[in-house]
Amino acid sequence: MQNSLADIETIILKSERFKKTLLSPKIQGLYGALKSFFIAQLSKNNPTTCIITPWPDELFDDIKVWTNKRCDLKEAILIPSWDESRPSEMGRGQRVPPPLEIMSDLYYALNSLIKSAPVIVVTNPKKGLPSPELVKKNVIYLNTGSHISMSKLVNKLAEFGFNRVGTVEELGEFAVRGGIIDCWPYGRAYPLRVEFMADEITSIREFDPLIQTSVSRVRTAEIMPINLPQGDADIKDYLDKDALLIYDTIKEVEPQEETNRPYVYLGEGYDVCGKSSYQGNLNVFNQTLAKLKHYKVFVICENETEKSRLLEIFPELEVRLSDLSEGFILPDAELAVFTYSDIFGRKIRVKPIHPFKGKGIPIEDLQSLQPGDFVVHVDYGIGLYQGLKRIQVNHTEIDCLLILYKDEDKLYVPFDKLRYIERYIGHYERPPELTALGSGAWERKKNRARKAIQDLTNELLSLYAERKISKGYKFSPDNVWQAKLESSFPYEETQDQLKVINEIKMDMESEKSMDRLVCGEVGYGKTEVALRAAFKAVMDGKQVALLCPTTILAEQHLRTFKQRLIEFPVKVESLSRFNTRMKQQKIVAGLKRGDVDIVIGTHRLLGNDVQFNDLGLLIIDEEHRFGVQQKEKLKKLKKGIDTISLTATPIPRTLYMSLTRIRDLSELETPPKGRLPIVTQISMWDENLIKQVIIREIQRGGQVYFVHNRIRSINIIANLIRKLDPNFNVGIAHSELSERELEEVMLKFLIGDFNILVSTAIIGSGIDIPQVNTIIINRADRFGLADLHQLRGRVGRSDVRAYCYLLIPKYITKEAKRRLQTMITYTELGAGFKIAIRDLELRGAGNLLGREQHGHIHAIGYELYTQLLSEEIKRIKGEVVQKRIEPTVDLGINCYIPDYYVDPARKFSLYKRLSSADSLHEINEFKHELIDRFGPLPQEVESLLLAIQIKILARDAGITKVINKGREFGLKFLKLPKKTLLNHPLVTWVGSTKGTVEIRVSINDPKKLKSFITKIKT
Repeated sequence: MQNSLADIETIILKSERFKKTLLSPKIQGLYGALKSFFIAQLSKNNPTTCIITPWPDELFDDIKVWTNKRCDLKEAILIPSWDESRPSEMGRGQRVPPPLEIMSDLYYALNSLIKSAPVIVVTNPKKGLPSPELVKKNVIYLNTGSHISMSKLVNKLAEFGFNRVGTVEELGEFAVRGGIIDCWPYGRAYPLRVEFMADEITSIREFDPLIQTSVSRVRTAEIMPINLPQGDADIKDYLDKDALLIYDTIKEVEPQEETNRPYVYLGEGYDVCGKSSYQGNLNVFNQTLAKLKHYKVFVICENETEKSRLLEIFPELEVRLSDLSEGFILPDAELAVFTYSDIFGRKIRVKPIHPFKGKGIPIEDLQSLQPGDFVVHVDYGIGLYQGLKRIQVNHTEIDCLLILYKDEDKLYVPFDKLRYIERYIGHYERPPELTALGSGAWERKKNRARKAIQDLTNELLSLYAERKISKGYKFSPDNVWQAKLESSFPYEETQDQLKVINEIKMDMESEKSMDRLVCGEVGYGKTEVALRAAFKAVMDGKQVALLCPTTILAEQHLRTFKQRLIEFPVKVESLSRFNTRMKQQKIVAGLKRGDVDIVIGTHRLLGNDVQFNDLGLLIIDEEHRFGVQQKEKLKKLKKGIDTISLTATPIPRTLYMSLTRIRDLSELETPPKGRLPIVTQISMWDENLIKQVIIREIQRGGQVYFVHNRIRSINIIANLIRKLDPNFNVGIAHSELSERELEEVMLKFLIGDFNILVSTAIIGSGIDIPQVNTIIINRADRFGLADLHQLRGRVGRSDVRAYCYLLIPKYITKEAKRRLQTMITYTELGAGFKIAIRDLELRGAGNLLGREQHGHIHAIGYELYTQLLSEEIKRIKGEVVQKRIEPTVDLGINCYIPDYYVDPARKFSLYKRLSSADSLHEINEFKHELIDRFGPLPQEVESLLLAIQIKILARDAGITKVINKGREFGLKFLKLPKKTLLNHPLVTWVGSTKGTVEIRVSINDPKKLKSFITKIKT
């Protein structure tokens, strides 16, 4: 199958009607991708082409498709626009500047336009641009080999509005380390690393902010300010007098007034071509295809997934892979071009956010420690971290971790032994007991934990074995209707979604009984995964039950399922307290007869009167929120039935890795395209703030959740909010309302009758209203961390920036402060894992593994617990668990990272990574990373890396100790080395003590010692 659009271009250019169109100053009826192709053709004969359009983003994307197909067409530049009706942070009646990202991208685009070769410019008709002179004046030009003082560049970055930080992780930041300046200008996909030698720029590199290492070199770079004011200039002020202006259906503009410039006016109405949109109505589309039997018909789709669905439904169509947004029909050329969206309904197109925006930075910070933090040493137990201390050992300096134990005992852990140290994760509301060194108490705690883990794994393995031997129903492969349903999904699936959906389908099509846990953050697409599985089951004549913990979540799922399945003969019902008794009885009878295909409900589904005609799939949403009795009923219901469990509570990764060897787990980690992190703020009760926050949201067309988790006083709070502004329409929702009252309130809020919903935490269970993008949580100090994360996830469900305000009293507990600080710290997308780790510290792991296991996690720490769990699973599966050799290495030279080279706050994570390295290749990569991030290596760091390399070689050679003996080195072996080594001319002495063998080697240079040990190893 060809992927090129060249054959479509050829057919269009042969059209006489289209040729005449290219010569006319006024055109009507250019639809879809033909409009962008027309513009691309016009631009070939004009030095600069500027399109002024109400839809710049979409038209820009299509023009880029055509210009990228032909090398003789020019580059396209988008002048970004913004919504001037967006309210300011200060409330009503004030002019609103665009966001910093927009302004900086704008300056970047304008600067490119000023200095660039001929281009296609796409913009909207708004004014308010800075003058070209102001843009020219405020640009920093960097070139490799040019001279500029570091201090001058630092001052200029600060003047331009950049924020100085320790490590550049976000747009608009810069950092200084030695002879290196990192900065991330807007308008660039990657941040820049500028390296100096005196006042000369020796290199400019782009680097990955997630791992802080360089990805490419660039010779030149430009840095635009992020704080230039708006002006009164127009886009035409940036164009030369010969630039072609194209007005795209802008009725208020009179192009005849542009007497000094060439122009083309694109109007509406049918003339050149026709529309090609069918919005999912395949019957009408098939009728159109029948009328076009003499036409050349093409279908454009964006990826292989869409292509395979198309060919499954329409195997006779010619498919091209491209990114065109809309097709067209050109009768004069007997050509019809349809896009995937034309046929199945337009996908909700969202602007992709910056590739790194909202992903979060993989910490170094989960491993980082602050003095006073609890830590666990595998061999010595729980102590208090006191910081990194530089000590002298045999006249040499090394960095050690200082840990304080019971009775003020101290333990110094050398940098190369940090793999034994983990940050304690257990339960900070009940601090752990410090271990008494040498008491044997620590070994007893570890042994008790091992015994409990054995009981747990035996239970899990018995359940796993029972499921493996029980045969389930083998579902048929996907049919045409499945492809049609999946094509109608209004969003672009993430790669994670496609992967998880495929895993579930493979499970369903096998003979084994499926039991899969799908773990993903709020809003990451679990519902769509469940819906496709449910539809697949129904296509084989099976019934589906979807069990939810709350009635509101059940109603949310019911609306989603009915909306997505409206075109298919699938009967979906809900069984919850929202139904009358008579309606419930009718649904129960329908389930027994087989009239109901999919039933969505609460624990009412587990009632003794509920019987299924042929249940084939059970979907459980948030199983951990059901009680003990309900879980027992679920176990009986699961037998022989394919089961999918959904959870938004992230399982910490190390536990997840252990459990995946027993259970089938799938994880949704990728946020939907366009999703933005939620801005989170803490404030004391402030009526003026509450008023302004609500006004801002309402003015941008949104709605507000106000969470007050006390039913007794919820009406008082609602009335108080009503009095803040006469335009506030307030609804109230809580669990003591009758079914009908609660349903009525939620439906009114959904359709916009209320712009504010004052509610208890009942809204935290999955209800999804994309237009709600501000949430205010009163007395946030009373909520658990997982609950706060869940509530915050109720907003930010679209590509609109969302806000979360946490209201607290003047005095709160230390534990509440820790929870709230975590919410402020971890706001990025995908932060649920970090929050789950923190939640383990604050509340424990009772929900994950049961209270007994939680007690052992508290006693020995989460990391050590999961290490023992992993070892036990290996043992049960017959794998050998070997104790690792950790040689002691003393080279007699200074080995540490100086404070002037790396910020002391970041050194621990680097030492931790270094001590965990297992190969010389890892050390070499680490060395290159240090040079890349911090500059040339000091001698102490060179020695540090050499010591770790010798340690790795010694471990592989069976050496347990390397020690400097003045003019020679002593090597201690676990067993007798080969005779060839003992007879080596450099070996001066051989001895044995307590089952080990020691030799002396006449070498005093550590580098030569490295070569000597390398030969032993080989």
